[in-house]
Amino acid sequence: MAQTFQDFEVIVVDDCSTDSSCAIVESYAPKFNGRLMLLQLDRNTGSGAVPRNTGLKFAHGEYVFFADADDLLTLTALEELFTLAESFKVEVVYCERYYKASADLSEITLDSEQKRDFVARPTFESEDLSVRLKEFAMGKFLVQPWSKFVRRSILLDNELFGTVAA
Repeated sequence: MAQTFQDFEVIVVDDCSTDSSCAIVESYAPKFNGRLMLLQLDRNTGSGAVPRNTGLKFAHGEYVFFADADDLLTLTALEELFTLAESFKVEVVYCERYYKASADLSEITLDSEQKRDFVARPTFESEDLSVRLKEFAMGKFLVQPWSKFVRRSILLDNELFGTVAA
């Protein structure tokens, strides 16, 4: 609610939580003026992929950003991600670093799992898939969905849905 960018929808997918999460989400619905949707799954899937895929089916926005229940965003995060995507006309804005916070938020540090130097300014990756796969295999990119701001049509048109590990 405190984001500087306000033109977004929130889709919360409840994976059979056992706490009062759904009631909390429902209490926030009026504050979002129709931009908050709560979806409840019939059974716990044990995976983040099924809830993300479910939410994606109901999303209407041009871009999607997947956040987990324990994720925090800076106040300008969505504005900055959207501005970068639009300014550079890209399909994905990828974040190398993230803030890591203690449970009580008393300690917040900038962190990364990168195995190379950080990028100091926006860069473009090769369009050659073999180059990108090699870079991926070498640990250049975080695989977590919360590290990317993605054009929704790219996910849908290419059927890029999360999978559940067997």
